[in-house]
Amino acid sequence: MWGASAAPPKERFKARKAQKSSTGAGKWAHIDAGVLVPGDLVLLGSGSNVPADCLLNAGSVDVDQSALTGESMPVTMAAGDSAKMGSTVVRGETEATVE
Repeated sequence: MWGASAAPPKERFKARKAQKSSTGAGKWAHIDAGVLVPGDLVLLGSGSNVPADCLLNAGSVDVDQSALTGESMPVTMAAGDSAKMGSTVVRGETEATVE
């Protein structure tokens, strides 16, 4: 079947669940992306998937949005820009707030 995946959709989503989030004590911990809520602070770094729609707080990152838009070139995002769930950070590191 054309476009078929070996894993059911639910299983593919589970593969992305580990993300970094602030523990509130100044430390970062891996948590399940499914428990993120608006206002949570997340750390987005090279190679990480964007776990939820997030507003970038500072700095800049290059984000691959090809899964969402089909555009093959990464997009440079800076503070105030919104990174969408399903994209991947390909360069840089920044803190972001879940929208």
